[in-house]
Amino acid sequence: MFLVIIIAVQLAAGILAAIYSNEITSFLDKEGKDFLEMDYGNKTAAADEASKLATKGWDVIQQTLECCGVDGQGDYANNPNVQGNYPDSCCRPREQEEDPDTGMMVCAPRSNGSNAYPNGCKDSLENLIVQYSTIIGASAVGVACFELFCMLFAICICRNIGDDD
Repeated sequence: MFLVIIIAVQLAAGILAAIYSNEITSFLDKEGKDFLEMDYGNKTAAADEASKLATKGWDVIQQTLECCGVDGQGDYANNPNVQGNYPDSCCRPREQEEDPDTGMMVCAPRSNGSNAYPNGCKDSLENLIVQYSTIIGASAVGVACFELFCMLFAICICRNIGDDD
């Protein structure tokens, strides 16, 4: 019975991944912009660990996909944690310099924003998720079908054990 539940969950996960992969745009528009405007970069004691991890995750996304914000660097305009500018993870690598105090690579002085990635992350992230959600969903359904076949085969073998016909 336990195996049947596992297979059902795998099938459901695969189907849901395929169905909801198109919902990423509306999620990024609402939740992504809210996060970048209010919680991104919050390093106060009151900031929860999830917010700090989400900030690190968003930094990785921006550096990996070479983008800035959801729709662009303007998404950070009202964020008090980046003082109306944009974070260092939006900065193009050739525009970085070493901070003498910390030794970390930071954005060079930003006079007009030209050293930031020009595009937002929404389109790149949406394409990446849609591309891989299909693969993940198909894999989950394929594995569940294979498990079901193996389970039925094992049942047939168990039923025939001891029959000396």
